[in-house]
Amino acid sequence: MLTYKAARARHVEAEATVAASMAKLHASETAAQATNMAVQVLGAAGYRRGSTVERLFRDGRAVEIYQGTSEAQRLIISSNILSRATFSEPDQD
Repeated sequence: MLTYKAARARHVEAEATVAASMAKLHASETAAQATNMAVQVLGAAGYRRGSTVERLFRDGRAVEIYQGTSEAQRLIISSNILSRATFSEPDQD
């Protein structure tokens, strides 16, 4: 759903950076979590060279690195949220 939201934002408006960052962050972390669990379940057989799980685990890590680290995506998202936030001055009583 986040990917569709980012694609729609890009189609409708010019700025879709935050939506794309959210989609990338969620997709890469979900892939990493799922493959990590698969390796844990399968043990040595899951990490054996040439196995499907080993390839998915390796590719999942590569996606996190190639598309921008999770920390960079979090910085993009948080800077957008903070730029929209309004801060009120504390009461001077």
